[in-house]
Amino acid sequence: MGAGDYYKILKVNRNASDEELKRAYKRLAMKWHPDKNHQHHLVTKEEAEAKFKQVSEAYDVLSDPKKRQIYDFYGQYPLNSMKVKEEKGDGVVERKLVCTLEELYKGCKKKLKISRTVHHGFG
Repeated sequence: MGAGDYYKILKVNRNASDEELKRAYKRLAMKWHPDKNHQHHLVTKEEAEAKFKQVSEAYDVLSDPKKRQIYDFYGQYPLNSMKVKEEKGDGVVERKLVCTLEELYKGCKKKLKISRTVHHGFG
């Protein structure tokens, strides 16, 4: 999913505490829950479900310290399309590479573009 800035979705500052995140999530989850959203006739059930999923995803990432750190440094791309894990202190990034059975058997060449942003003091 991953649409938009998670902090904006939850309407909190980047330095929000766990308690502030929890309060914001509960408030927005109650507002956008598809089963409780019948009082907002301007919003369809599908729109409410999509918004509820956004709020839940934002809280899931920002409430987990490890996911939040990855999100703050790299954005949501690594969280949505890559599996990031640590091995011996080094960050290892794994990415799916689509190949056919014939390409695996006979061999082939594939191009993969990798880019990164280095922030001050981290790298």
